[in-house]
Amino acid sequence: MTLSSESLVSEGTMSIEGGPGAYRGSLVAGSMTARIIGVEVDANLMHVTATVESGRLVLRLAGDESFLAGNWVMGTRRGTVVATRLRLPET
Repeated sequence: MTLSSESLVSEGTMSIEGGPGAYRGSLVAGSMTARIIGVEVDANLMHVTATVESGRLVLRLAGDESFLAGNWVMGTRRGTVVATRLRLPET
């Protein structure tokens, strides 16, 4: 995934596990590490909420089976996000 704003471009990864109502995971981009505490999914939309050292990170994404794009907000900072979706085989 790539997070971008006026002053930064960070490459990273986001991992989400679980099922509806119990999604959890992590996001690492550049020097930022976030713990995903909530995910809402509706059709081709995804709303991710994560905690970071300085507060809360919110991602709003739209996409299909292989690509996601949208925006992020963290306090007064905001920008865009693009990601390639990879699904791991269920075990």
